[in-house]
Amino acid sequence: MTSALANDGYEEISAQNVRMPEGYVGNLTPSHHEKLQQLWQSFFSVCDRATGTKSKGNAGEVTDWGVDTDAVEKKMGGFSAARNAVKNSGIDRDDSAKDSAQKRMEEGNMEKLLSTYGPEALRNTFWSLCQSDHPDTTMLRFLRARKWDVDRATAMMASTLKWRLDTGVDHMSHNGDLFNDKEIPKYIDQQATGKVYAMGCNVHEQPVCYVHFKKHLIWGQPSASMKKFIICQMESWRLLFVPPNDKMVILFDCTGFGPQSLDMPNFLYVLQCLQSYFPECLAVLYLHNAPWILKQAWQLVKGLLDPVVRSKVVFTSSTEDLQENIPEDRLLEFVGGDVDQKFVWNDPKEGENDSTLNDRDREARWSQHMKLTEAFEEVTRNWISATQGGDKKVTHDLNEKRRTLAKRLRISQFDYEPFWRGKTVHHRNGDLVLTNPGIIQWRYHLKDGTKVRQIIGQRQCKKTLVRELQEIEAGASVDFAEKHTEEMIAHGSWGHWSTMDDLPPKPTGFKDNKLIYDTTAPAYQQVDTVTEAPANPSPNLSTGSKTEVNHEQPYVAKTAPSSRVLEKDNRRSDFVKVSDYKTENTPNGTVKKPKKKFFSNFKGVLAA
Repeated sequence: MTSALANDGYEEISAQNVRMPEGYVGNLTPSHHEKLQQLWQSFFSVCDRATGTKSKGNAGEVTDWGVDTDAVEKKMGGFSAARNAVKNSGIDRDDSAKDSAQKRMEEGNMEKLLSTYGPEALRNTFWSLCQSDHPDTTMLRFLRARKWDVDRATAMMASTLKWRLDTGVDHMSHNGDLFNDKEIPKYIDQQATGKVYAMGCNVHEQPVCYVHFKKHLIWGQPSASMKKFIICQMESWRLLFVPPNDKMVILFDCTGFGPQSLDMPNFLYVLQCLQSYFPECLAVLYLHNAPWILKQAWQLVKGLLDPVVRSKVVFTSSTEDLQENIPEDRLLEFVGGDVDQKFVWNDPKEGENDSTLNDRDREARWSQHMKLTEAFEEVTRNWISATQGGDKKVTHDLNEKRRTLAKRLRISQFDYEPFWRGKTVHHRNGDLVLTNPGIIQWRYHLKDGTKVRQIIGQRQCKKTLVRELQEIEAGASVDFAEKHTEEMIAHGSWGHWSTMDDLPPKPTGFKDNKLIYDTTAPAYQQVDTVTEAPANPSPNLSTGSKTEVNHEQPYVAKTAPSSRVLEKDNRRSDFVKVSDYKTENTPNGTVKKPKKKFFSNFKGVLAA
């Protein structure tokens, strides 16, 4: 990690290069690749077999999983709620029997999904579930959760899609805090108390989500509202994942816990959602400073859960129990950390979701995004066929196309988000950096007065993806573009995390493992996300002033860009004039950089 002092007094810590675990995108064995391809084939088959007539899901009846919620409605707490949850769940406590029952339930849900919803609903919901993740990431979640059993993973995925459609998850995400408060009783009241929030990350750059038991009363909100609130929190926390990390840490603070807070049905609903509908999203769940009554209640209900999820629930009683996972300088003071700050709730403002109300723009962008998903699906089908046919070169070329399309899909989702997703507290608090989507900033105010800002997401943010796609379009391989990103970060030439205005010039070609730049061309140009870039374009090297960039030191051109003016395109309002360069020293010598930002009024690169 590197650090520097920013103008606002924060010491900035850049993201580390987190190790890629086996079984994740970028670290798959041949067997994993085979299972992944089989699951994609199963997904295509499921969509083709759908015969239902519904094209959209519900707007919000929450599907329960079988635990008794009467205890909550009747204001019962303590062991009564826990015993009722176990007694009325209908879930076998034997792990083998429980697994068989889970299999039957998921297979039954798949049949109901196919008879209720049509192919369009399935595809739309799947791609909405992917969000800005690599599509393979979503598939691999289900495979890992079902121990690489393709049939089980298919049924689990179908069950998840049905739950999201039946429950109206996308509707709640579209609403955001502002409109959810109008539809869900006590929605804002629960958030404003600060009983649930995310603040900071652990050593693996996974978000740490805090829950304060003492601020929760089992009769403080209707049971249905609580379940919708839980779903909304999990969906918003997913926005804080940065590839390759796709998990969260949940820390339940049990200080001040009493029977009035022992909402065991909804605690189990949290775990059931993580187990069945958000697979492989939980890294660990801490129960910190749990009193005797909670430990006894846990002994009653833990048998209802999958053994893998059950093993992730850990009781802790000291700061030392947490420090290996969450360092002191990222851990809040109430659990013994050095971070002396409290969660700040900012109320949603009328008008903050106005961009989501324009149906025409939203549907146009979704249509554009779905063209990319269709291209990805088609290339995936061909990739599977080529693999089965044993043609290694074609398989490699198609895999390059898939990797390129995955980057385009991530950018397309970033561009779609403002027109679809309602604002959450993470948008309003600035945790999500909207000027460079994909960047997460965590701010820590330490007890000694130091202020630290941790920046996460440089390798997967929009600025990086735009530059990489431009290099790939010029003829570079995906590996070359990604290595270039690593070198730029290492040498400090990547740019500022908060903006896309400092992108380098767009390369015009690639020759002898070097990028070619035309220094008379605009520094930054639009790229079409829908039209797939050619796998091996033939660069036009006949005109303009050229600059070759060595791959070993690609972050500085041998010839600095000449001063130029980029005139505003009358058809768009994305571009403004660029002029006046300043001289800066870099690790490789002196270069010229623009005094002014390349662009203002930035609408989003790769938008149609």
